[in-house]
Amino acid sequence: MSLAYAWRSHHLKASGPSNWGTVADALSAIADARAAGVDVGADQYPYTASSTTLTSWLPGWALDGGTHELLRRLDAPDQAERIAREIEREGERTFEPDRIVLVDTPDGPFQRFIGQSIAAIAAAVGQDPGHAVVDLLRAQRGLAGVVNHGMSEDDVRHVLRDPMVAVASDGHVLGCPGRGRPHPRGLGTFTRVLGRYARDEAVLPLPLAVCKMSALPASRLGWSDRGVLRPGAVADVAVFDPGTVLDRATYDDPWQLSTGVLHTFVGGVAVLRDGAPTGVPAGRVLGRDGRPVT
Repeated sequence: MSLAYAWRSHHLKASGPSNWGTVADALSAIADARAAGVDVGADQYPYTASSTTLTSWLPGWALDGGTHELLRRLDAPDQAERIAREIEREGERTFEPDRIVLVDTPDGPFQRFIGQSIAAIAAAVGQDPGHAVVDLLRAQRGLAGVVNHGMSEDDVRHVLRDPMVAVASDGHVLGCPGRGRPHPRGLGTFTRVLGRYARDEAVLPLPLAVCKMSALPASRLGWSDRGVLRPGAVADVAVFDPGTVLDRATYDDPWQLSTGVLHTFVGGVAVLRDGAPTGVPAGRVLGRDGRPVT
């Protein structure tokens, strides 16, 4: 029997209390697949909450056709009622309104609820959670970011110990400060692993932590000249103090920069020196082959 070789990588987590503990089965399946010659891997952000859009909790049919069709359905009373009922039914499995927090939405009647759970918002507007979600998305024209508190800390640590799982932020924050209350992973992922999990809690050794956010992801992309310190490699280097490095961003106050990172070089150019930005532009967009995109 021949095996097809394919590059695969996904966030490894188990969302919802009923799924907690199943990460061990997932890691075992990945290990078995790799032993059989399948090129499969995974990554992880070191938090017990995920972040996406509120529309992710809608039934699939409601999203068919994109945002325009979704808004049309939300404006149609019969279809809006059907969406609300199906959201409520999902609550029997994974939809837990007290664990889903609104973190960003444009100007509108629901913007005042940023930082509150869907359960709290529903209580404030006198609706059940399913109808509150429909009303929120209708009023905000389908634009609402949420943080979902649905994972287990034990699972996070279990996955973090695995040497074949890379560390990735899955964050989109590119400037600080900004709007809303984004997931703290945008500003704290890597320093959280280095400071909290490697140094303070000894969940994994520091060299492995560094590898999981440098050499390992570079190797998954087939880049042999990045993620390593050796002559001839691209000098993308972060210099940190292992005794003070730590994340400061939280769910309630995500716009907090980390501490303990002293210098950062991108392609050999200093963009952070003694903890302060140099203002010197550096870096290029790379393609999958590791070459600059022109």
